[in-house]
Amino acid sequence: MNDPIWDEKSLRKIYTLAYRLTGDGQAAAALAEEVCVRLGRRGVNPDSLNALPLRTFQEASSLYLRRYRHLPAANPAPADGAPAGQQALNALPPEERVAVILRDMFRLPLKELETILAWPRHEVGAALARGRRNLCRHLGNGNEVSRIGVNPNKMNG
Repeated sequence: MNDPIWDEKSLRKIYTLAYRLTGDGQAAAALAEEVCVRLGRRGVNPDSLNALPLRTFQEASSLYLRRYRHLPAANPAPADGAPAGQQALNALPPEERVAVILRDMFRLPLKELETILAWPRHEVGAALARGRRNLCRHLGNGNEVSRIGVNPNKMNG
């Protein structure tokens, strides 16, 4: 079987998602590579990744949670020069982090989060609410998450 040839734009999108989830360049590269391999095995054409289809989010989120769910959240202290928004994301437990990233950064509808995460609606809502609250606390912002200034296309990673 021939491996699909992933263009730079598709790879960058997958890496960006992986970086937001892991908060670490090396871990993100490994996760992105595994996502590409798994998608290729399932017949996902690299050309179809222009908008990061649901299958990409499912694969990345599933792999991320499988690897990191058991680990405690990191401290939000400055690490490797990451922007404050990414540092605050790194401080969230994995379930909260994936919910906040998919909903607030990639703007996925709640219905799609339920599908991607295979969680009931109340669990998705609870993880999202806790994640937003903790994110604001880590950033010293008592207001809504949208004021944190995190843009997935402009964060380093």
